[in-house]
Amino acid sequence: MKATQKAPAFAALHWSARTNLALMEHLQTSPTIVAGENGTAVTDDGLVVKNVHRAERINTNFEARVEAPFESWQVCRLVRRDFNFVTSKSFHRTAHRRQTGHDLRDLGYDLRLQAEFFRDDVSNLPTNPAPDVKVVPIRLFTNLGGSLYRSLLIADKAYARINYAFSNNQLSEADYQAYSKNFELAWAGIKAYLNDGQSEKTAQQLGVDQGIA
Repeated sequence: MKATQKAPAFAALHWSARTNLALMEHLQTSPTIVAGENGTAVTDDGLVVKNVHRAERINTNFEARVEAPFESWQVCRLVRRDFNFVTSKSFHRTAHRRQTGHDLRDLGYDLRLQAEFFRDDVSNLPTNPAPDVKVVPIRLFTNLGGSLYRSLLIADKAYARINYAFSNNQLSEADYQAYSKNFELAWAGIKAYLNDGQSEKTAQQLGVDQGIA
């Protein structure tokens, strides 16, 4: 796709009775997406979204096109950088490998748990009364993708709390990093599993790789 061409519209929503992907909340109007030949897209807001071409190439019987609102720069960056890669690669890896599907569901479940623990741990911290919300277009085409998206939304709210508290000197740098460490390790574990030859790394090794050990 040439740089002057627009990627497929992200504003439309399509739901099929053949999927149990739940309707997502907080849908917003999509920014215009312009994709380059390398599959990277840039919104009118200047947000770079990687691997759009990977997600768009996948043909399934159901999908959801979501305008995902994020309050934290961490989850916004993670989604723009990793989400299309993770969902598209997991789709191909599980097509003929039942065990891979089971493994990824377990990893997704761990991500959800860590997101919920993260949320609960920071529930006493204040929320930003005027968050700078960024909207990222996402195409969901598997139940795993939907599950990961929900977990990321939970973590986003938690990150927003620690960002606001840290910026107002209500949280130390050590606590700031400690709150998010396990969630980041869980996400790193999913990426490592999908990258051949890295799935046997320990949590400590993954932490070193991510600079959060």
